[in-house]
Formats: sequence, C-alpha cells, structure tokens
Amino acid sequence: MKKLLVFGILFIVLGMVFAPAISASSTDESEEESNAGTVNQPLLIVEIISSGYYGFIIKITNIGDVAATNIQTTIALSGMVFIGKEINAQPVDRLEPGESITIDATFGLIFGIGPVEIIVTVTYDGMIEPAVDSAEGFMLGPLILGLN
Repeated sequence: MKKLLVFGILFIVLGMVFAPAISASSTDESEEESNAGTVNQPLLIVEIISSGYYGFIIKITNIGDVAATNIQTTIALSGMVFIGKEINAQPVDRLEPGESITIDATFGLIFGIGPVEIIVTVTYDGMIEPAVDSAEGFMLGPLILGLN
C-alpha cells in the first residue's frame, strides 16, 4: 500500500513539473504557424441552413484573402432517396474575399422516405481541399423535415 501511495505522489509531482512545459511548447508552435504569413488563396466554408419544410439554403462564404473562381456545388442525398440522389447547383464564376452567396436548394424533383443525410461539397479553382458540410433530416416524399 505504501509503494502505491509513493508511486501516486511521484506521478502527480512529475505531472505538475512537466505539464506546463508541454503546453507552453504547443502554444509556441501554434503561434509560429499563425504568424507564418498569409498564403494568398481563397478559402471557402459552406453551411446548410434549414428553410422550413421544403428544401434548405446553402451559404458559401469566402474567408480567404483572394477571390475564388469556378465554384461548383454538389448536393448528395443518402438514405431511402428514390429520385434526386445527387444534384449539381448552378456554378458561380467568382466569389470575392469576405463575400457570401446563398443557394436556395428547393429541389425540382426529389422523392424519398425515412432518414436522410445531406452532404454539400463545394469545389473551386486552386483549392487545397473541398469545403464540405452535412446535415440530417427525415424525408417524407418531396419534403425534408427536421433538418439539423
């Protein structure tokens, strides 16, 4: 029992001594990365926003420091979707830094029943990786309910 107590105290003391050094070094690394300078590239983020019972809204924002060009948006529905599993939205030619656009995704022809996952993928020229967002809901015919 005494050995267990001694090892426990030793473990706590060593943890207190070395833990501040570990967290300080990780903070220094993240500061170096953030101060490394800008890359001068577009960076898009995408959000799926519920718009009621029928469809939803996709918001795309350029948080980069240069314009994004040739923006392609693909909407994929997975689950028991019988019609309209993948839809390509109208391409956007250019999105300036700090600007946002919204795409009203009230589909012309979709039909399904049961739980559905919506995955929105946005690609653009010069991208490092695509911007992706997903949401889940319940599909009842052409309606998408309870989107979250």
